[in-house]
Amino acid sequence: MKALLLSLCVLIALSMTFCAVPVSAEDVDIGVGDYWEYEFGGDFEGLSLEGTYKLKVDDSTEKTINGTSTEVFLVDVTGSGDLSGSFESTVVTGQLTISGTMVRLRSNFSLASNLLMMNMEMTGIGMTFDMDVGMEDTFTPVMDDYLGDEQLENGAVFESESTVSSETWFNILGFNESESSTTDAQVRSEVVGIDVPVSVTAGDFTCYKIEVSAEGGNESLASYYYYSDEVGNYVKIEGGDPVSGLADLELKSYSYSEGGGLLALFEDPMMIILIAVLVAVIIIVVLALVLRKRGRAPVQMMPPPPPPPA
Repeated sequence: MKALLLSLCVLIALSMTFCAVPVSAEDVDIGVGDYWEYEFGGDFEGLSLEGTYKLKVDDSTEKTINGTSTEVFLVDVTGSGDLSGSFESTVVTGQLTISGTMVRLRSNFSLASNLLMMNMEMTGIGMTFDMDVGMEDTFTPVMDDYLGDEQLENGAVFESESTVSSETWFNILGFNESESSTTDAQVRSEVVGIDVPVSVTAGDFTCYKIEVSAEGGNESLASYYYYSDEVGNYVKIEGGDPVSGLADLELKSYSYSEGGGLLALFEDPMMIILIAVLVAVIIIVVLALVLRKRGRAPVQMMPPPPPPPA
């Protein structure tokens, strides 16, 4: 009995160890439930913006990307903040709300599409009014703007090119305007420093310093990104972020499970099958132990010896 129980425990331990291995060696360590929340500041159309911006890996699914069924992460985008400054020659103050969704490949977290919407509620000249701004971008091929899946070393250079199909819209005081465009975009990233200490609200980190140059149409943007293996994403962005349009982002809080923890086990069909087989084996072994115990003949107790004659 003890040997069988010991074997069962070893089987369970080995099975769970196997299950803990990432689904694919090509997958990044990011998992469903991970998030990164940033503080930002910057300017937009003459307005000064300050607030928080959060990316959360909300789900894992399959989508058709560039004509091929591909496993992707759906990244929920939320944010809020304050605004102040001059809009159309009017001094205003107000609040900003951000929402949207990114679609990123599960294999390397590259960007396939990005939907971002901003609502600005502004007060000026004695009245309150809303302005809605939105943009939806699709990248063909996907834009490889995430370097967490790369071997980073000083001087390493990574380049990515994509055709960006964009839909943008603008709404204020009942006036609506929308536009479609197609632009060729290029992103060049060069590691210009390693073991760079960075202190932000989320803590102190040792980072890779990456110089990022983005070009699209007649616009260009140069920034410095600081990536941390501990965080699984960027800790700080000096300058503008071409994806969100926000500037000077610093990590406020995060949750990074390096693979999604136990939740990741249920995101892949093979893992579900493996767990089902494991459960079936455990049930069979337990039933066998119960039936074996019930089938044993009762132990006959020997009667005590008679007392010696007086």
